[in-house]
Amino acid sequence: MRREIKKHAGKKDSDSSAYGPWDADYKSRKAGKGEKVKTKQSKYTKKYKEMYGESLDGLKNLKDWDSFIND
Repeated sequence: MRREIKKHAGKKDSDSSAYGPWDADYKSRKAGKGEKVKTKQSKYTKKYKEMYGESLDGLKNLKDWDSFIND
């Protein structure tokens, strides 16, 4: 992973080639080829999604959201 990080470190945020699959994401250790490594969500991610949903629209469900933004 360090090699991949160093490879993309000098690229600008607007450069689309700086974003993409990582070798570590695949069992074959070849980015984009083979089977992806299975991962599970952390208990914190599950709780967040339970409380606020999948998207930013879930933030509108917070109590007193408008007063929070306008203060």
